[in-house]
Amino acid sequence: FNEAYQAADSGAVITLSVGSFNSSKTPIEKSLTIIGASAMQSDNQYNTNLTNITIVADNVTIEGVKFSSNVCLGNIKNCHIKRSYLTYLQSLNDSSFHTNTIVEQSYVNREEAIKTGINYCIQNSYLGGFYTMNTVNNMAYIINCFITNFNASDKYQPYAIYRKNIIQF
Repeated sequence: FNEAYQAADSGAVITLSVGSFNSSKTPIEKSLTIIGASAMQSDNQYNTNLTNITIVADNVTIEGVKFSSNVCLGNIKNCHIKRSYLTYLQSLNDSSFHTNTIVEQSYVNREEAIKTGINYCIQNSYLGGFYTMNTVNNMAYIINCFITNFNASDKYQPYAIYRKNIIQF
């Protein structure tokens, strides 16, 4: 992955085969599309596996990749993550606001990026739980998702427009 990334120009498409790749030393600083072979197979040998990734460029698309660790969103615009497995989705820091981020048809085990999302949408996905809060001024859109660990007494119930979700209390 690191070699393909270094060789790619902004706007390029990087296609990864099935297998495991170490991406921890390479922040995404170019507008790219990264396409993996699969992220949802129960046997990891059939997935495209990346350790973790930090996105600090606008206009990044990721599809079909399983992340075993963190996916960090920096101060970016127009990030699209689809058909991927995200163990831990988070913001790079509290002052890194990501705008127009869409997560769709994905498995998100632990969601912490909502606190700095502006016009943030999660749709047609599994959400294992929210572990941070946003404000009413940066309300998210959560549509057609299965949400677990959503407890009425829990302090992490993000402000969002919730539509057609299944919520497990």
